[in-house]
Amino acid sequence: MAIQSRKVKNKRDASGVPTGKSGTVYDVNIKYNAPEGKKSYAKRGFLTKQEAVKHESEMRTKLSKSQYSPVQSSKGKILVMDYMANWLETYGNANLRPSTYDSYKGIIKNHINPNIGHVQMRNVTPEMLDDIFKKMYENGLSQNSARNTQRVLSVSFEGARKYRMIEHNPAREVLTKFGKQGKTPDPYTVAQMQQLMGYVSGTEWEVLVMLAGMYAMRLSEAYVKQKLENNEIFFHNEWAVQT
Repeated sequence: MAIQSRKVKNKRDASGVPTGKSGTVYDVNIKYNAPEGKKSYAKRGFLTKQEAVKHESEMRTKLSKSQYSPVQSSKGKILVMDYMANWLETYGNANLRPSTYDSYKGIIKNHINPNIGHVQMRNVTPEMLDDIFKKMYENGLSQNSARNTQRVLSVSFEGARKYRMIEHNPAREVLTKFGKQGKTPDPYTVAQMQQLMGYVSGTEWEVLVMLAGMYAMRLSEAYVKQKLENNEIFFHNEWAVQT
């Protein structure tokens, strides 16, 4: 049979977290013909028979197409926090600007990992992601912050889909709508900048505010520029000492 029931002592909930209670789960096993010969596909642990039947029907249709490559179930067991760390290290270092990298890292640390970091990649649903955005709004965060979080989730999970770790990208199926932002604030006047510099003079913010004002940078960009300039000064001083 393609679908079999199985008794487990510690059944997991929809988020993949053990409930501490026994129960019944359902496994899907399909034999199919591939260009290289007969193969088998399996996915275990559906919470309801209805879910298993739906998945079995969808997979039979997909597996009938010779160009289709099924998800590797073992890869999908990786926790979100572990996948995000690896994705940021490999994709982020190669494709993101330093300021964008720092922004993505903060979003993962502050919004993604605390909510779904413990969930296996294969168990993440659009509902879980909608819940993240809901919590962000309830905590007073802006729509732009929620949109940026959705962008990080969408890009990172699309990579997992392309590498056949997950079947679908849940970040592209959320119900949350991200409307337009309000009018962009007018830039500071000279008098306002002078007043702001007076507030931060002599503090750790002085250089950052000065860089942001001079080069029209975002705070994260000014921070990266300051780090780079500090490194240049360090290397210059080291060279001077050696010579």
